[in-house]
Amino acid sequence: MKVLNKPAARLTAIALIQITILLSILAFKQYTVWTSDTVLLRVGQLVPIEVQSGDYVTARYEISSVDSLGRNRDGEAFYGTVYVELTESADGYWRAEAIHDRRDRDDDKNVLISGDVGYPYYDPGVQIIDYATYEISYDIEWLFVASDDAGSPPTAAASGIAVEVRLDRFGNAEPLRLFVDGRAYDVEKP
Repeated sequence: MKVLNKPAARLTAIALIQITILLSILAFKQYTVWTSDTVLLRVGQLVPIEVQSGDYVTARYEISSVDSLGRNRDGEAFYGTVYVELTESADGYWRAEAIHDRRDRDDDKNVLISGDVGYPYYDPGVQIIDYATYEISYDIEWLFVASDDAGSPPTAAASGIAVEVRLDRFGNAEPLRLFVDGRAYDVEKP
């Protein structure tokens, strides 16, 4: 019986480890796609911006301003990364139900979207007010939108504007489509 030389066995083992790592990464990404939730977020303001050769819009979502009691579980104001709990309303749009400093939900039917608090910025040791409105950025405010037949991006003059967003179990958001007065536009993050 002939034994493989040691360098060939090592090379084969290294190649198998690399292939296993690559396949596990791909499987994890596919699992995230299969198990992610799709939500429809109402857009309060849509501003078209033309950046060089592409059509971009900035979207200000209804969930960008979240009212809260102003304190996290440690009794301090929210700052940094937060998780906004979304619940589906009767009209099909998802609205902010609660804000958390951890990936916790009050109801299993709800989903989480992660964002960064922009206001208020409080120092942890400073006395804070009991009620605050937080301005939250979700990293889906800038969208690239392909031009329509007339060669112009959708405008803010429309009455019904929403963005369909895919959320993974970590609260990361990926925009899928922009709806303007019933017309769908494919979008992506720039």
